[in-house]
Amino acid sequence: MKIKSYFAITLSLFVLCSCNNSSSVNLDYLSVKLAGSELWSIIDLKTGEIVLKDEFKNAPSAISDGIFVVENSSGKFDYFSLSDVKKPLNSISYIDATTFKDGKALATLSGKPISLINSNGQTIREFSNEYVRICQFSEGLAVFQDQSDKFGYINEKGDIVIKAQYNTANDFSDGIALCKIKDESSSITKTIAIDKTGKEVFSFTDEDYSSYSYFSHGYLPVIKGGELLFLDKQGRKTFSVCNVKKDGYGLETFYYSFDGKYITFMEGDLHGIKDKDNNIILRAKYNNLNSLSILAVQKCCSNSPFQTMRRHVG
Repeated sequence: MKIKSYFAITLSLFVLCSCNNSSSVNLDYLSVKLAGSELWSIIDLKTGEIVLKDEFKNAPSAISDGIFVVENSSGKFDYFSLSDVKKPLNSISYIDATTFKDGKALATLSGKPISLINSNGQTIREFSNEYVRICQFSEGLAVFQDQSDKFGYINEKGDIVIKAQYNTANDFSDGIALCKIKDESSSITKTIAIDKTGKEVFSFTDEDYSSYSYFSHGYLPVIKGGELLFLDKQGRKTFSVCNVKKDGYGLETFYYSFDGKYITFMEGDLHGIKDKDNNIILRAKYNNLNSLSILAVQKCCSNSPFQTMRRHVG
């Protein structure tokens, strides 16, 4: 069965990002609610076929290599394969679980610490109980939160690579991660760009840039005074794109597509395409431009479902 009208579907897209951003989006399949149904289905975006119809009461996660996680009727979590949704891949339900990324996921069994598992449900490693929260791994490192509520980074062995010292931390993208440190004496919060050794590359405050995303293709998109511009890995302004309007909530949010060479831009409510030298490739005359690589610049990003793992006590 094919989808004839996407206007008859309520889409729910789960972005594969760790604690506050980044990583890739798997758009081969999408979990949806069909019009008139209270149950969740899954569609194949390449063919428009409904792969699973009215199968789940709760929304499935993003689908990676044909595997996804969904909350069951007991409030616990099970992994399923698209090829067989009648029987979970795991024999014991998890009390918390993330989506798979690069063939690995984080999951927690009752009374156990946070574990790294493979697609067969086998435990690769149990992490220390000192870690109260672990986000998905990105570029070999994962954000962790310790009992002091500070954030740092660990590797897949569970070793601390960058000690917990940040108030918030994003996952690595393009070899750079963005973290925040608040100066309690001045109440000024500084955003720090660090490399994988924890070395500060550059920094800025909310007064410098009101919104930002994450590094992709060597550039960091930020918003300053309503203008969308890009910084290089030394924090230098390289090129600007367009002005950004505030949304209905008063936030500067702009969804764009950037492949390292071309980027979407807006004039008023219309979309077009520019290159990095600000040459217009496609003038702004379209209500929307769709892409399979959508990024967002916004004031703050909340944790997406199935992206982060907390340690459960008891």
